[in-house]
Amino acid sequence: MRVPPTTAWLRRSVALLVAGTIVLLVLLLVGGGDDDPPRTGSTLDVTVRDPSGSGVLRDGPGEHLRDRRDLLPAGTATPSPGKELATVAQLTDTHVRDTASPARIPFLDRLGAPFNPIFRPQEGLTLQTLAAATKTVNRLDPQLTVVTGDLVDNDQQNELTAAITALKGGRVRPFDAHALQGADNADPFYYRPDVDPPREPGLLDRARRPFTAPGLDGPVAVVPGNHDVLVGGEVLATPALRAVAVGDRRLVTPDPAFARTIPRDAGAAQQAVNALLSAGRLPGTTAAVRADPTRRLLSGPEVVGQLAKAGLASDRDGRADTVRDLGTGVRVILLDDVPRGGDDEGPVDPAQQAFLDRALTTAGDRWVLVAFHDPLDRTPNGRAFRARLARAPRVLATIGGDTHHDEVVPVRTPSGGYWSLTTSALADWPQQGRALRVRETAGGGAVLETWKLDTAPDPLADTARELAYLDAQGGRPGKNAGTAKDRNVRLFKPAPR
Repeated sequence: MRVPPTTAWLRRSVALLVAGTIVLLVLLLVGGGDDDPPRTGSTLDVTVRDPSGSGVLRDGPGEHLRDRRDLLPAGTATPSPGKELATVAQLTDTHVRDTASPARIPFLDRLGAPFNPIFRPQEGLTLQTLAAATKTVNRLDPQLTVVTGDLVDNDQQNELTAAITALKGGRVRPFDAHALQGADNADPFYYRPDVDPPREPGLLDRARRPFTAPGLDGPVAVVPGNHDVLVGGEVLATPALRAVAVGDRRLVTPDPAFARTIPRDAGAAQQAVNALLSAGRLPGTTAAVRADPTRRLLSGPEVVGQLAKAGLASDRDGRADTVRDLGTGVRVILLDDVPRGGDDEGPVDPAQQAFLDRALTTAGDRWVLVAFHDPLDRTPNGRAFRARLARAPRVLATIGGDTHHDEVVPVRTPSGGYWSLTTSALADWPQQGRALRVRETAGGGAVLETWKLDTAPDPLADTARELAYLDAQGGRPGKNAGTAKDRNVRLFKPAPR
């Protein structure tokens, strides 16, 4: 007999139940959709949408590029896109995760606000989703693919090893999700695909089968995110926490007394949990788990070093800052802007400021794209970075992740301004990447054509998308896909002043 669900999971469970029932009914009525347009991964051709609002995803018409003239002087005609200079792909916030790790804290979801959702019903399919995303990127054939952080979820060696293999290609052995999502788990907090709606019998067995990832065909550049270098994206690994990660016990249910001690203020609550995590313990009911030395927690320099050894990043004294020139027309600057100490405060790094200054001043006549993980209003160097970018007339756009939300906004500066783009996560709905194509325009200006990329057709990645859409915490209620102005757009910039 299952115990009564908590309020947080009750909302999610009801949403999944209703949506799953509707999915079954609609599929019985409408059939398999033989007339659907072929899916290429480009949302210019096909979009995945819920036309009836029932929770059933279907392939629909593509979404054309919309012109955005925010940075053009008033009264000027919209210039025609000219010569193509470079094409770049972006993947972000893949959160490849070992779902049964003792160092994970999905149980905090049940405490509600101010904690963000940690457990996701599709979380056992992160590797398959990443592999399907690389297939779409290969079809685009970009000169460079940038991965803007949170490649993994919990700063663990086994997660990083699997994610690197998925990016480079090779045999991947997924993690075992049975510990949390197995049919024998009586905890009502977790979605169990064998028994809970929408039912996906045998999904966990299919999800843990080894498979061969195709890998990315072209050059790749990765910058770390907070989840790559900090436990849970928040906590610097301590000796006590390192021992927990490779140990044989995981916390299942937090002690009610512990929950009552958590402040409701977001900052204070996070600090309280971080302090307990750093001590290597959380009070409550535990369960046995197979001890695994490959779950060892990594330092920031270790993560960057391993990415560099795999040819996926540069290593500048433990930071992945680098410059990639794509011919004579475009320069991509990658800034490793994530604090390593477990918080978003700290001194400005003069060496990183000098790196950015050199990268901008030596760009010549190239248009510049600046990629990073954290939005620049969240990092210690952010204000200084923004001030430097404001003086650089050939900066066309900044490209970030972290927020799990699509957004495109103009940044007006005395030197002509630039575009700020954040891209939604592969870990959550809509589970998309982004294409970016730089073109010349008449009179010395430029246009950035950008559109969203779906994962290539794949049974497990498609199931992950359906579950992500139905997730009451991270799915359609979160509006992570933004508006039409944040997805498939042409972003014009006038000639430098």
